[in-house]
Amino acid sequence: MRGEASLAKKSSGSKLPFGFAQDEPHSTDLQNKKREAGVYLRGASVQGAQGRMEPETSRGTTTETAHETAPVTARDGSPPHPSRIRRVFFDAKGIRPVWRLLIYFGVYIAIAGTLSFLVFRGAAFKMPEFRLGELLPREFIGLFAVLAAAGVMSRIERCDFGSYGLPWKKALGLRFWEGAVWGFLAMTVLLAILRAAGSFSFGNIELHGRRLLVYTCGWSVYFLAVGMYEEFMFRGYPQARLATRMGFWRAAVVLSAIFAALHLANPGENVAGIAQVFLIALLFCLTLKRTGNLWFAVGLHAAWDWAETFFYGVADSGFRGPGHLLNSSFHGPKLLTGGSAGPEGSVIALAIEVAMIGLVMLRFRGASRADRV
Repeated sequence: MRGEASLAKKSSGSKLPFGFAQDEPHSTDLQNKKREAGVYLRGASVQGAQGRMEPETSRGTTTETAHETAPVTARDGSPPHPSRIRRVFFDAKGIRPVWRLLIYFGVYIAIAGTLSFLVFRGAAFKMPEFRLGELLPREFIGLFAVLAAAGVMSRIERCDFGSYGLPWKKALGLRFWEGAVWGFLAMTVLLAILRAAGSFSFGNIELHGRRLLVYTCGWSVYFLAVGMYEEFMFRGYPQARLATRMGFWRAAVVLSAIFAALHLANPGENVAGIAQVFLIALLFCLTLKRTGNLWFAVGLHAAWDWAETFFYGVADSGFRGPGHLLNSSFHGPKLLTGGSAGPEGSVIALAIEVAMIGLVMLRFRGASRADRV
């Protein structure tokens, strides 16, 4: 028995590797119970301390944190309503469209006015003569101003500039040249019908040599700037913003009416000419809707004006510029010829534009994804 006891004593006191002693089972249970008792006592003391500290804490940091994290609500528990001033300037999508448009036109006027004053001084706000030397710099200033204003708005709104209708990846691409062909052919068909009716003569070629090259390039650059400036001014950023509030076609009608009204200031304009301007503005809006961007409209607009002013040498909204290719003339009733407004004031122009609206609807049955980007 003593041998077994001594053997058990030796085994219980034997050491494990690295100097750790093997504990007896009863000693391990005892230590666990002591450990649990210590945790219980410490927990009780901590809870007592917290109970004593509770009044002081409730007056201090804990209350402040609760105020910071708790959502602000009205008395009935509903979210608070925005202030009246905030509702005037903001809606659920941010700044209201009307204020965005005012910012846009404010930036445009500031840039265009400053540059015009620096370049033209006292003649900055006078009606220019219809010649390239005066027209080109004014048109470039206006174009730069509308593009810069839209660039500012794209930063404010954090959206891509191309979403306003002029994606630079598509600049002077296929859609532009297709629109240019449409514009030139439309004016040609209009004048051919007047010629067949005995109300128009194409005349002879008036320009040759160096003058032909200079005026061809000059009028081409000018009307490209006109097409981009006027299309983006009325069917670019303003159309995009107003459409979010009132829908695409309501915005198109409003902006087309403004576009037509501004042409009342042109000399020699008449009622039929204003109606034609309104209708062709809607045509441009339709091409925007169907192609997804303004490049077709820019090409059509530029080529229509280029053919009218330079190639055929007829009046454009009452203006007739120098340096035209053909020395043409009208001789017939104003209802057909358009009178002082030029062929744009002819009833034939209205009929051709109605036909073009139908052709655009057939040609572009829906905006393609590629045209939008």
